[in-house]
Parts: sequence; C-alpha cells; structure tokens
Amino acid sequence: MQPELQAFLDERCSAAERPAFAAVIDVLQQLAEELAGDTNAASEMPTLAFRLEAKALILEVNHPNLKKAAPLLYLWPSNAEQKSLPDSISMSFAALRDSGVPDEAVQQFVSRLAAAEFVKEGIKGWRTTTFQAQRPDRLSCIFVGEGGHAKNRSSLVGAVRELATTL
Repeated sequence: MQPELQAFLDERCSAAERPAFAAVIDVLQQLAEELAGDTNAASEMPTLAFRLEAKALILEVNHPNLKKAAPLLYLWPSNAEQKSLPDSISMSFAALRDSGVPDEAVQQFVSRLAAAEFVKEGIKGWRTTTFQAQRPDRLSCIFVGEGGHAKNRSSLVGAVRELATTL
C-alpha cells in the first residue's frame, strides 16, 4: 500500500476496521495497476487513482471522455476521535453526473454495487449496507475473509472496472 494511504488509515481508522479498508484499497489498487498496464490503447484507457481529503479517501477515474476526474467511491474510515462518519464506502450520483459520466453507466455501476452489499441512500447515492446498521464490524463483515467477503470484493472491483472501461 502506498505510504500516504497507510498513514491515512493509521490516523483515521480504528484498528478493528483497518484490515477491511486495507483489503478494499488493495484490490482497487490492483485494478488501477492492471488498467495502467494495458498499453494497447493507453491514451484511451481510464486511469484510477486515490485522492486524500480530510475525512475521506476518494477513488477517482480519469478518462478523455469525462469533463473532469469522476469520484467513483468515497471511503469513510472512523475511529474514537473521528466518528462523525461511521466506517463505510459510498458513491454520489451528483458527483458522477457533474464529471460527465453518462446516466446509463451510473445505473450499471450501482446495479453492480448492490451485489457488493451497497444500498441506495435516498437521492444522494449508494452506501455500504452497514452504514445504518451501527455495527461495530461495519466493513469487516462485508469485505474481510473468504466466502461471501471475497464475492463482495470481487463485485466491488467488477463495478469499478465496468464503469471505468465503458466510458
């Protein structure tokens, strides 16, 4: 994991949930590296990158067909000092539309997120199911371990891959 991402998790994330966030970041970084390694059509291929903000880590896609980088996922770790936003991952309809992502692509994206245990959050977007459930193992119960957890990681990566490569 990139040192700045690890530092963000060390500062912002509880020790109990850090493995879940690290697992999600790792599979998304692997996807970013895979997409970057496709040199057949490098100028037309999307690039994925993480951007740090004060309270969130944002996965963005850059593509020539977009107006600007599109924030695909917001990762919201929390700990005892930083608990205003419970451990969760979300996406925003407005942010994708503002970036120029076609509505059809957004709808396909959220249908794939549903398979990774995301639920619709009103008109704003989608968020991991555990956001409202107030579970102490919010992301761990979705993304850490094998079985259904591996399926959820795979579904999340599949959703990101499909959106990034169909722009």
